[in-house]
Amino acid sequence: MQGQFYREVGKRLEHAISDIAPLAGDGSERRYYRVHTDPRRTFVLMALAPDDAVKLAAGCYEWTDIAAVLDAAGIAYPRIITTLPDGLIIEDCGDQTLEKALAGNDRTRLFARCFDIAADFLTIAKDSGSVWTQRCFTQEAYLQELHFFRRMFLERAMQRSLSVADSAALQRDFVAISSFLAQYSNFFVHKDFHSRNLMVADDRVLVIDFQDACIGSPLYDLISLCFDSYMPLSLTTRLELFAAGRRRIESGLPAAAVTSNDDHWAALLLQRQLKAIGSFAKLTLVTHKGEYLRYVQPALATFPRDMVASSRWPFLSDTLLTIISENF
Repeated sequence: MQGQFYREVGKRLEHAISDIAPLAGDGSERRYYRVHTDPRRTFVLMALAPDDAVKLAAGCYEWTDIAAVLDAAGIAYPRIITTLPDGLIIEDCGDQTLEKALAGNDRTRLFARCFDIAADFLTIAKDSGSVWTQRCFTQEAYLQELHFFRRMFLERAMQRSLSVADSAALQRDFVAISSFLAQYSNFFVHKDFHSRNLMVADDRVLVIDFQDACIGSPLYDLISLCFDSYMPLSLTTRLELFAAGRRRIESGLPAAAVTSNDDHWAALLLQRQLKAIGSFAKLTLVTHKGEYLRYVQPALATFPRDMVASSRWPFLSDTLLTIISENF
């Protein structure tokens, strides 16, 4: 079977295969392999789950759909070399994520390139007909993510049951912050724009894991990047990066789309980080992808209480954070 598989991959690449080695995956059901050919070249094989393979065959797979959108916008990503019945062979961009690259490179230069990508996202028109235009951070979408956080982290990881009064207060705040944030959903959003989904290869920064793109806030991806808990940065550095990135992306936006409302970005930061904490719980306890719960405290450290506290959602932005910090 392995020999047959090698021959099929080699036939598509028009090269003999010398080795296929597994690579670290992401949080999805996809599996990745590095394909070594003779003469010496490398590619990456993205093996799809059965449902996604069916979508690929039908021409409606989200990854390839949004890849075409990025291509039209001039945004770098691992190019598709060829397709297989149950996967894609894509460009090999190496193993250096932004997270790794920051250890030995000019941080200012690397982040400037990432800010350029975030700015380019905002130039993508909603009339593209792509799947991302059919998905939006509506009030309901934000609510779903907050309920996901509650199920995965509060109830499963912390095993915390709230009182009837506290549960009602949390639900009121969930609704209030979701309604507030939904009004800013007008732009292309990668949705998972962080240091492990940005590859640094030679002199390029490339985007990966973009298949969940949707309509959202122009600040969403910038917040995902600057307050990424995988990167051990001080809060001062994060705020400086966010200010620089905000200047960059807003320089290309129409005046009507630029908001000086600090409540907007602080609320978005709170919601985004709580959703990420829920994901850390799921990756650790449900899909068993690794010990991601170790990133909960770094995530909490990216939004000090006085920065996100709001009288509009007091339980969510204060009381709940106290419960978490005292019990986890």
